[in-house]
Amino acid sequence: MFRNSLVYLVGRYGASALNALALAAFTRLLSPGDYGIYALVFSSALTAYAGFYQWLRQSINRLMPAYNDKLEDFLSNVSLLFLISTVLVWTSGAIALIFISDTILFWQIALGMLLTGALGLGEVSIGIPQSQFKSITYSILLFLRTIACIFCSLILISLGYGWAGLVVGTTLGFVISSLPTMKLIVRESKIKSLNHAIVREIAVFGLPYALGGVLGAITAMSDRYIIVALVGTDAAGLYSASFDLTVRSLQAVLIAINLAGSPYIYRAFEAGGIESAQPFLTRQAQLLLAVGLPTTAALSVLTPWITSLMLGKPFQASAVELMPLIAITTMISAFETLYFALSFSLSKRLKSMLVLQAVLLLVKTIISYTFISSFGIQGAVISSLVSATISLLCTIIIGRRLVHLPFVTADILKFGAATSVLICILWPVRHEVATIRVMSYAAVASFAYAVVVVLLDAANARAITKRYIKLIY
Repeated sequence: MFRNSLVYLVGRYGASALNALALAAFTRLLSPGDYGIYALVFSSALTAYAGFYQWLRQSINRLMPAYNDKLEDFLSNVSLLFLISTVLVWTSGAIALIFISDTILFWQIALGMLLTGALGLGEVSIGIPQSQFKSITYSILLFLRTIACIFCSLILISLGYGWAGLVVGTTLGFVISSLPTMKLIVRESKIKSLNHAIVREIAVFGLPYALGGVLGAITAMSDRYIIVALVGTDAAGLYSASFDLTVRSLQAVLIAINLAGSPYIYRAFEAGGIESAQPFLTRQAQLLLAVGLPTTAALSVLTPWITSLMLGKPFQASAVELMPLIAITTMISAFETLYFALSFSLSKRLKSMLVLQAVLLLVKTIISYTFISSFGIQGAVISSLVSATISLLCTIIIGRRLVHLPFVTADILKFGAATSVLICILWPVRHEVATIRVMSYAAVASFAYAVVVVLLDAANARAITKRYIKLIY
């Protein structure tokens, strides 16, 4: 699991680094208004993806390991269900376009509809190598996607297509990166007709994720819509750029851990229940803490330096104010989604998750509207932090009644102590923008963090360090 986590980490972090560089270019080529429109189109497409495709993505991750001897049947049915979902997406979009007279809104919906299909294709395609424990293949496809998205988007933006160029470029990148996996599906599957037993299993497990995905996406993206309604598109662009930079930087490393660990967790749970899965669950929690806490701290303390490098001038001032709280919010949400929410998927008791998400959507909408109307985009960040904290606590309380996940209290304290040392070392350069000075402090802080982790033996760090020293020498 550790080796796969490292491969996924390299892949996700490498792709995230490229995305960060691309964001630096996009925020220099686009106005806050244009970036705000792109953010709204992408958010809407992501919400539609959650409703029409995420259930297939989750089913591949959870169920495909059990069909190794029937891979042809499983992929055939996934392919047919994907085609059905795509027809529904495009039909719904085409019907909506009939009633749209505003030209800009027409193109937003039309391009968003194509982007939704591309997101579904890309995520379903990349989920197959993940479920087969092919971490290197996954990372290669992720790099291909990232490079294709950036390359196509930059060309179209430079030709003067603005926000539309970024949407179309992203769409093309997802489609291009899906082609290698599509060849595998065509070779391995023989699309004839639906196998009702397989479809029923996918539907029973996956369809609740459709509703849950929509609720989760709307909950995550609702603040952007409220910002547009109450403050304006430019404000949405400023908020989205800060949000995207922070989330991409932090989630890259956390999702890598989840990608490596979740197949092992599901396989062990199917084989022997919570007792068999517990070592993998514990390791997942420890790795999320080990990587997530120092990354969150660095993003929060070094915000002026990060924004000066990664965002255009119009976006920098607001990002300095917003990013620290966004980083903390992202860490809280990621730990809930990537660890504690496993209680729902492992137990296959997704109704509880749906009820919780519906309540949280209502709560966040009320909180967001109240704070944004009073404090603007700063209020959006505060409301997101409050909502994420409430969501985490509710997930822990309800989830422990379904599957009792390990609660690594000792490791939380140890990694927290090591992170405090890192913050103290970085604190003198919290307002600094000179790269060499900041990087020097960051290097010292990283080394000190690692030393404290080993001294405190967080997550059995001493034994792991000794084992790798023996391998080297």
